[in-house]
Amino acid sequence: MSQEEPTVAKTQDNEVDESSAKDLAADFLTGVFNLERSLVGTVRAMFVCPEEPINAYLKRRKDYFGPFKYIFLMATLYTVLLNLTIDWEEMIMSSAAHGNRLMGLEVSDQVLREQAKIAEGMSRLMQQYLPFMVVLFYVPVLALSSKWLFHKQRPRYLQHFVAYTYIMGHTNLLSIGLLPLLWVGSGEMFRLFSPVSMVATSAYAIYAAQRFLQVRGWKGWLKIALSLLLGLGMFIAIVSLLSPFIGLLVHYMKS
Repeated sequence: MSQEEPTVAKTQDNEVDESSAKDLAADFLTGVFNLERSLVGTVRAMFVCPEEPINAYLKRRKDYFGPFKYIFLMATLYTVLLNLTIDWEEMIMSSAAHGNRLMGLEVSDQVLREQAKIAEGMSRLMQQYLPFMVVLFYVPVLALSSKWLFHKQRPRYLQHFVAYTYIMGHTNLLSIGLLPLLWVGSGEMFRLFSPVSMVATSAYAIYAAQRFLQVRGWKGWLKIALSLLLGLGMFIAIVSLLSPFIGLLVHYMKS
């Protein structure tokens, strides 16, 4: 009897280990395939019917990728690909030199060196903090301006916040599609990329917001565009107020 007990216990341990391994593998494969299906479905829906993922999340259905996962994934992917495509310091310096030429300014070597330092700090900020700046500052003010103008259609701030989290996440995917513009040139193409990207993402944001808010006609589209401009203005104001702290952050990162 004493000899059989260890054998039985060992057999049960093996069965438990085998069962646990199978369950773990099944859970892993299910999670991977569900994640892929959820992400692909969310990307497709944000093109075709962007109101669907937004409304599903607000109704606590888990049919799609969550808004925060979506915006962080897309913003991070866009930032990584953008940083692999361009040299931020070179691009910012090129833009600064172009601005100097437009204004007819003759700058000294010392001013150019100062601009280079600022460009270096800004390049680091762009590389590391761009996705977080969008989520922390831009999305909340866009949602606020949208609630001000469309409180009758969607009375709760959270509804607008979720909508613009999804929308801004998807605009990063659109910007990724425009990155080939930067593969064929440097400074000049960067100056072309920025307005083209802004027009494309703004047009999509108006389209997606119109679907979510269910507004009709050119007046509705114009009102959405106004809310986007209002949100952009508030975002610029916030960044301007925080610029001294951003300067300190750049100085800290360089030291």
